[in-house]
Amino acid sequence: MTLPRFLAAMIGLGLLFVGPVHAQSGNDVEISASAQPSEVGTADIVTFEIQVKGAPLSAIETPSPPPTTNLVLQDPTPQTDPELSFDSGRLTRHVSIKWTYKPLQVGTGRIRPTTLRVRGEKYTTDEIRIRIVPQSQRPQRASPPSANSPPPPRSEEARPSTLDPRALFIQATASTDTAFQNEQVVAEYRLFFRPGVRLRQSRMADAWDAPGFWREELDVASRPTPRTTDLYDQTYKAITLKRVALFPTRSGSLSIDPLRIETEARPRPQPDQRNSVPQSRYEPVTLSSEELSVRSRPLPPDPPSSFDGAVGTFSLDTQISDDSVQVGEAVDLTVRIQGTGNLATISPPLVEPPADFETYEPSVQMEIDRSGAAVQGTKTFGYTLVPRSNGGYTLPPVTFAYFDPETERYETLQSPPISLRATGDVPPQAVGQTGQGLPIGDIAGPMENAQWVRADRAPLYAQLWTYAVILAPILLAAGGVAYRRYAEHFASAAASHSDALTTAQQHLQEAHHCLREDDSRAFHNTVERALLSFLGTRLDLPQHPSGVGRETLDRHLAGHDVPAPVRTAVHDVLDACDEARFSPTEPSYATMEATLEHAQSLLLRLDDTLPTVKSR
Repeated sequence: MTLPRFLAAMIGLGLLFVGPVHAQSGNDVEISASAQPSEVGTADIVTFEIQVKGAPLSAIETPSPPPTTNLVLQDPTPQTDPELSFDSGRLTRHVSIKWTYKPLQVGTGRIRPTTLRVRGEKYTTDEIRIRIVPQSQRPQRASPPSANSPPPPRSEEARPSTLDPRALFIQATASTDTAFQNEQVVAEYRLFFRPGVRLRQSRMADAWDAPGFWREELDVASRPTPRTTDLYDQTYKAITLKRVALFPTRSGSLSIDPLRIETEARPRPQPDQRNSVPQSRYEPVTLSSEELSVRSRPLPPDPPSSFDGAVGTFSLDTQISDDSVQVGEAVDLTVRIQGTGNLATISPPLVEPPADFETYEPSVQMEIDRSGAAVQGTKTFGYTLVPRSNGGYTLPPVTFAYFDPETERYETLQSPPISLRATGDVPPQAVGQTGQGLPIGDIAGPMENAQWVRADRAPLYAQLWTYAVILAPILLAAGGVAYRRYAEHFASAAASHSDALTTAQQHLQEAHHCLREDDSRAFHNTVERALLSFLGTRLDLPQHPSGVGRETLDRHLAGHDVPAPVRTAVHDVLDACDEARFSPTEPSYATMEATLEHAQSLLLRLDDTLPTVKSR
């Protein structure tokens, strides 16, 4: 039987967009970019869209908004819409990434090339130009009908819907409806359709959310083959649209949003009674799954002292780089936790070496496997230990506790103790001069040949010329320093302003390192420091921006003609940093990555807007 053919949703949308399109392909991934409309008035809005075909949303790194000329970005956070369609009987996944811009003045607006990463590969769009005309000369566009407009005349072809409600639907299932706090629950959304039903221009109708859950997307085949299944005594084709692992962050009754899709469907052609020719038509359809509900139970009381919130099934393994080292040399202790559960929230286990060891903050690496029926993987912590004395030592066992929802019991894992020998001599400590002076033998010889002088002469400290000789060079040097500082005042000011962006970018590099180490608190502190230090220098604030209220900071930005959207973006980044520090749950890696990209883009826009040197 012929499989249903979906018309590609993104191709349908692309026909509505006017403007240059650039497409690249590789590894079954196609990238295209477009802007709508190509001619706008000064009060209109331009939508720039990147379309990714052949890759899921989880494989796409959120790009920075492209730089523009004569266009102002309305929101640096893009709107991302995953879409689905069939092409020659195969499911194709599309992701639409959109930004909106507002024209500045009559002329030409340019959307510069931007780079997008998909599965590690780079794709670059072409430049797109927009013609900006006076608002009175903008092209006329059809306006949507008002509520009081009369309905259009009914044509002879218009007929009641022939689409059976059971011919096409989305089914939502959860692995369980009752779970412990932080226990993994897998939600799955499957599309069922009867053989012969065809769809086109399928797309997500709205955002999907699961408040009160930590979420981890599970991999779904980008082009799955529909499987035949029996349901409700009917034969259906079925494909998986979405699978996500959910971890309740609080106890109580939690709801999971329905998954909604807008599409156009055509049922199996039916013979017309007048001419017996099979006829059918596409009808707009909105598909929605049911809302899921999960009851989250609190964890039992009296957990082990080493318990830090891990729920699932885990194993613990430790390894040392060398069991014999020289005093002062580093030895690496690796602690590896592997299993099924929310690895992202697992904190480093406590390592307590003997007092003769120096320890450093552990490095963190995480490998997540999303291809199976649940999230699983490995989280590795690397500890650096340095012995300061020689001898034999025993590193105490490393302890890790977790809650097993299957047995409803706390489990404690403990590694075996590790023997370590430190050899070599203890490095000598530096000894300074004592307060006892030089040995007598060192001055005995000179004292024997000393010349006696008269004691009735005035000592040097009582003669004025002594002070004149001493103070003259000091006064000359002080004058030279003052003159140099005065001469270099403006040069140093210009240097400090030009170095502001470099310093801020160095802070963001440090934040990127914190992101890779999964250190949320340090990450948000560093991002905030990067932005505030830059603003403090470029705005020439009398005090550090952290001590300046948001309204005062906004007035300073407005005083330098910083556009309102950019000022709003500054507050958005600062608010995100504040919320993350006080939030009871850790933000996801994707959220922090988006914050970092937002801050990087914002610094470049501020650098273009603010003056290089403030005049005095």
